[in-house]
Amino acid sequence: SGTVAIALGPALALESGRITATLGPGRARLPGGGAMPIASARAALRFDGATVTVEEAAVVLPATHGPRPTVTATATLGRAGTLWSLAAEARLDRVAFADLPDLWPEGLGTGERAWITTNITEGMITGARFSLAATLDPASFALTPTVLAGTIEAEGASVHYLRPMPPATGVAATATVALDKVVVVTRGGAVGEIRTTDATVVLSGLDTRPQWADIAVRIETPLPAALALLAHPKLDLFARRDPPPAGITGEGTLDLALRFPLLDALTVDGIEARATARVREVTVPDAVLGRPITAGRFALEASETGLKLEGTGKVAGLEAQLGYEADFRAGPANQVVQRASLRLAPQPGVPQAFGFDPAPYLTGAVGGEARLAVRRDGQSSVTLRADLARARLALAELGWEKPAGAAASAEATLRLAGPRLVAAELTRLQGPDLAGRGRAAFGSGGRLELIEIADLRLGTTRIAGELRPPARDGEAWRVALRGPVLDLSRRPRGSAADRRTSPAVALEARFDRAVLGEGRQVRDVAVAVRHDGRRIAVLDARGAVGDRGGFTATIRPDGQGRRLEIRSDDAGALLATLDVLDSMAGGRLVVEGRFDDTAPSSPLAGQATIEEFRLRDAPAIGRVLQAMTLYGVLELARGPGLSFGTLVAPFRLEGDTLELADARAYGPSLGFTARGRVDLAAETLAIEGTIVPAYVFNTLLGHIPLIGRLFSPERGGGVFAATYRVRGSFADPEVSVNPLAALTPGFLRGLFGFLDPGEPGAAPGPPAEPDRPGTGRGGG
Repeated sequence: SGTVAIALGPALALESGRITATLGPGRARLPGGGAMPIASARAALRFDGATVTVEEAAVVLPATHGPRPTVTATATLGRAGTLWSLAAEARLDRVAFADLPDLWPEGLGTGERAWITTNITEGMITGARFSLAATLDPASFALTPTVLAGTIEAEGASVHYLRPMPPATGVAATATVALDKVVVVTRGGAVGEIRTTDATVVLSGLDTRPQWADIAVRIETPLPAALALLAHPKLDLFARRDPPPAGITGEGTLDLALRFPLLDALTVDGIEARATARVREVTVPDAVLGRPITAGRFALEASETGLKLEGTGKVAGLEAQLGYEADFRAGPANQVVQRASLRLAPQPGVPQAFGFDPAPYLTGAVGGEARLAVRRDGQSSVTLRADLARARLALAELGWEKPAGAAASAEATLRLAGPRLVAAELTRLQGPDLAGRGRAAFGSGGRLELIEIADLRLGTTRIAGELRPPARDGEAWRVALRGPVLDLSRRPRGSAADRRTSPAVALEARFDRAVLGEGRQVRDVAVAVRHDGRRIAVLDARGAVGDRGGFTATIRPDGQGRRLEIRSDDAGALLATLDVLDSMAGGRLVVEGRFDDTAPSSPLAGQATIEEFRLRDAPAIGRVLQAMTLYGVLELARGPGLSFGTLVAPFRLEGDTLELADARAYGPSLGFTARGRVDLAAETLAIEGTIVPAYVFNTLLGHIPLIGRLFSPERGGGVFAATYRVRGSFADPEVSVNPLAALTPGFLRGLFGFLDPGEPGAAPGPPAEPDRPGTGRGGG
């Protein structure tokens, strides 16, 4: 129904008019094709010879999922040459998104109509305004838009940003519409645990082909949900690589950017996806050598070409910087497809945190970094760099130490085939008096087969060699060492290394020189030793000392103990080299003894014999002779030395304590006995015995007429004799002598059994307690 009012001019020419109309349900066909259903409509327009003006138009649309929407519009159509120009304004009050597919005419819009009606399925448009400028061909009624601008407000929408991924629900949105693009800005919404804070959807190229969708979404999400989103088959970001490990937790903000053409048959390869994220409070179980990452804060970038992650966290409780990169692009077999890095500032407990305790060799703060590179063919490498400046390095076995505060570093490379370690190389070890290179080889199952020391310098020590682990349980490490110099000069006496248990070792070593101290060295050292983890079980050692002296030392099993034998053709040089005694010259040495391994400390009991030697500048003997006022013999001791034919010293050594029992020595100028205790660690002694000077002179007194028998030394006796006692430090001993024992007649039978060359020596009894001691002190 409606009304028509017209005004006619001369010759009944139509000059102007006004039309009103009211319509019932039906379909309205729009210019350019497509039809729109209507529930009702009303309109009022007026016209004259050049212009048609729609004063009012209101269209009520049918709806099945919400209230009926109403569209109101005004428009002006004016002649422009052979065409008409159209300017229109329209408003929409509200419409349910679920009704849009039926209400949005096909042909009005292209890709944007398909995307919006397909992917926004719930919610309500709460208002829309549009402005349109177009030209109309009156002959064909073809409408050509030239300007389009509009805004749309919506709330409660469900948006499928990328099907078949689940939609974001509860979204509020504002859309701006133009001829060539539609921009949708959303606020809020959620996808399960994922909360979308804002998003932008740009549908562009609407006036060209192809048309594109660019989607940028910011979400707040638990990290597991974000990883599940990135792993969705539609994004396929992890399809070419192993997915992240299970059990990851944390929170973060994720920016997801998608770009794809608006095609009906869209494939994964047609989607460009990029994600950036900032995550916090991240926990990754079993991340580094079975240790977790906790309290992580990371920045993440991911795309169809790769993934990159950087940040900080705690690894096994240690503050660390962490990084990870993955390359998703195709490439050759040697292409690096994954990189990971771990950097630790110097801090205590770094090796222990990863299950390795290097104490006492390395203690204190250690820092460094590890870099992993994984290749497409399964081969991988780990580069390790250690900052040892704040750590203390020590090798007590050599008396070597690098104190904390002295710069030092190390670099190594590990090579793996899949998860199996096949080789390790120490490429650089550097510090003050420290340098080294070496490698390790591994067999099937990653079992260690060889450690090779290419070159190791510790102070003046230079070592090369090989270490091979036991092939089976119960076997020993096999170690072969060699080098020009082995410096033991700083090795402390009785060091902890002597008492520490260790794995069983079979060692063979050869060195040109072993330095034991200033001016003390052993040449041409060759050692073969088997250590069972608690003690030396077997030993063969030899070397050269002094100008021409040599020595050998052996240890062999003997029942529940071990038998020791040491021989040297230059006892003085050997004892001086070992820093035992520097006042002896020459002599042939034989030491025979037995370790009693039934006792916890394995004490050594035996006897040392030295023949044909000289003593000079011996502090304790010099003081005894001085106290006895035997200056001729004293001068001899200070000059060319006292000659001795034989020294026999039964002994017992337990720990650092040496006990002498009935030791005795004799020579042309002097004979003595000794018994007592020496503390090698404290360098103190407590020795007492009897000394008989001028053996030859005592023998001559026996030939004096009448009184000769009184002074004649009986078989096993002596005339001039004194008891002595030596106590105190090695460097400054206190000496006491009992002069009343002088001119004692022949009742000293048995004291010097070996003074008679024809009869073996008898063990002397304890020396008499001095009645009137004289003392002497001096430097030693």
